[in-house]
Amino acid sequence: MGYPLLLGQLLWHMAPLLPVSGDTTEKILTAGNVSAIENSNITLQCSLSLTNAIVSQVNWNRCNKVMLAVYLSKDKARVQPAFTEKISLAAEYGITIHLLGVNDTGDYCCEFHTFPYGIYEGRMFLELTGASEETTFWKNLPYIIISLILGVLLLVCFIVWILRRKKQTQKIHVPPHVLQKTPSSSSGKDCSSQNPTTGSSAEASVASASSVGAQEESDDGHDYFNVLRYKSHSSSSTVVQMG
Repeated sequence: MGYPLLLGQLLWHMAPLLPVSGDTTEKILTAGNVSAIENSNITLQCSLSLTNAIVSQVNWNRCNKVMLAVYLSKDKARVQPAFTEKISLAAEYGITIHLLGVNDTGDYCCEFHTFPYGIYEGRMFLELTGASEETTFWKNLPYIIISLILGVLLLVCFIVWILRRKKQTQKIHVPPHVLQKTPSSSSGKDCSSQNPTTGSSAEASVASASSVGAQEESDDGHDYFNVLRYKSHSSSSTVVQMG
């Protein structure tokens, strides 16, 4: 077992007995308040300004004693099993938080266990900001494309419907010169054109009726002349008898 690892384990067990330095502002350098965009990644780092101190262990937690990661050296560290999918190790005792969400906002603490000076703690606050306009655009791009496609399809359907209605209106349109014709003449022409046999029969009936009428008129004229002849004969007979 290596000497640094043995020393780290020894200091780990002695940590509760080591004093926490009250003046940490000059010993632990942090970024202070940091901000990041939601669903992005961010790396948190702390550095110790003491050059003659031996760093045996560095702990990362949420300042509420919920452990996130432990560094036994710069090259040997581990992430707590509950956060292996959320946190990864970074250079210089740092940690990287992936896919930031609302639950990731808050305080983060880094604890440097040193020998012979004890424990130094640094604190930083992480806050989330709104997504940038470019990120929002690329995130919403699929929805924009789908909306444009649906809009074009609706426009094409509307144009096709208008053209069909216009075509149907042209089919049932009656020319003005047809509307000006009288119903009787048009109906007579339609009837005669639709049934030629019926038209010829009607003409024959009219001709027969005309001949019958002419015959009746000739008979009436003949009877009239007979009456006149009878009257003239009667008058002549009366004159002879008187003479």
